[in-house]
Amino acid sequence: MNFKNTHYKIFQWVFTLLAPSIVQAVTVNIVSDATWSVLDTNMNDLGTAQQVCLSPTSPANCPTTATKYGYPYPGWNTNLTTIPGAKWIWASNITGATTGAANATFIFTKQFYLCGSPTSGSISVAADNAAEVFLNGISIGTSSGFSTLSTFTISASKIAAGLNVIKIQATNAANPPNCIGNYQCNPAAMVFGASFADALPAWPTCTEGNGTKVTVGTSEVLSCRPAEVGNASRTCICIGTGGATLWTPAEYSGCHQPPKTCTGNNGKLFNAGEKEALSCPAGQTGSSSHTCQNDGIWAAGPNSCTLPPKTCTGNGGAIFVPGQSENLACDVGQTGSNSRRCQTDGTWAAGVSTCALPKVNKGDLCGGITNTPPVFATCPSGTTCGHRALPTGPKPWTCFFGINCPVKLWTTDWFCD
Repeated sequence: MNFKNTHYKIFQWVFTLLAPSIVQAVTVNIVSDATWSVLDTNMNDLGTAQQVCLSPTSPANCPTTATKYGYPYPGWNTNLTTIPGAKWIWASNITGATTGAANATFIFTKQFYLCGSPTSGSISVAADNAAEVFLNGISIGTSSGFSTLSTFTISASKIAAGLNVIKIQATNAANPPNCIGNYQCNPAAMVFGASFADALPAWPTCTEGNGTKVTVGTSEVLSCRPAEVGNASRTCICIGTGGATLWTPAEYSGCHQPPKTCTGNNGKLFNAGEKEALSCPAGQTGSSSHTCQNDGIWAAGPNSCTLPPKTCTGNGGAIFVPGQSENLACDVGQTGSNSRRCQTDGTWAAGVSTCALPKVNKGDLCGGITNTPPVFATCPSGTTCGHRALPTGPKPWTCFFGINCPVKLWTTDWFCD
């Protein structure tokens, strides 16, 4: 389990009391599993370790949840009966396809407490391909193989009364021949187990707020301060070497102010980065939206709302949009074509018209008072379309002074004369 760096200062003054002589002892067992913290060689925090296997059948009893490298050969058959529960582990987010396996180095750490007088300890480790073990910053020993465990006896002088830190620096080997550099052909892992004896007869405990008793090293989840979200915590630690305990001051680094939200339509809340679709103003078409910002204020988003274009109403009620043309019939008696074009203001503009009356020759029919329209043809230049006088009635010379004058009659047909 990980603890904050600030706790180290507390341990400098809390482990000062002397413990009475005790005959019985408690034992703390620690094994490698997915709770170990992992760092790279630049001391960057990589989270926690993952369980790994060469394949589903190697090593034996490979956990179903472990990452399988896909290595085609058997291995890691180390006898782990002396460290029951220990698992082969490596850095997280690495699979058989991950490259950079050659000489890859990671640091695995684990913390534990001994609250009385440490008496002895034992550490066992195996690695594919090498590992060095440190206890409280002191090198304990190394392993350069994965077929057998390397075991080291730890004297009481190297074990701290209070907080102890185990660090294992594990390194993979260079790529074997024909390996492209990924973990499938160059797998890596380490396995670890340790046992430490303490002169205390029982493991010290602290009482949580709900009355539950927990052992030293356990962190209790607390509520954050008012108006904050997240989780605070405090850790049960030893006081001196007599088995007394206390809780560390609450650690609020996991608490923070809740992110601001934006209130949308109908009171719905939106988080920063979320977008809400909006309706266009009355009479407009298209789409609109706004995006919630970190300060809880809406920022205008893409907006394609526009007023719909005006239209023109054609013959028979047909609707035409600007730019469209409507074909029209020519006037009665005319031939050709005619059209008009709808404008953006919804009015019609004159289009192209080739409508015209047919042309006839001089003396030909061009109309008449019984026709609609009366003129149905165009006369040649120099002539006029009109009716002719009929050759009837008295001779003109017989008409004197308006007496016995004939009534002039005209044809109903019109001619180009």
